[in-house]
Amino acid sequence: TDGCGIEQNPFKTITWALAMIMPSEDNPITIHLANGTYSHATGEMFNIALPSYVSLQGEDEASTILEQVGVNIDNIISNMGGILEI
Repeated sequence: TDGCGIEQNPFKTITWALAMIMPSEDNPITIHLANGTYSHATGEMFNIALPSYVSLQGEDEASTILEQVGVNIDNIISNMGGILEI
């Protein structure tokens, strides 16, 4: 399943987490990424559009991996005003 977005039952993908949130200036959202690989093989959909007031924060720089074969990280995530911290 895709989880319900809490620490004990997290969303499975960044894509699903983005679909389930409603960020705003008054309600900024940080999506915490657990260590692991986020790729097509694990159900991730690229390119990811990161909207304003949304931050992605990886658990560990060396172990939180966004993977799309042959594509630079800048092309994987379209930063539309959000913050990427991996």
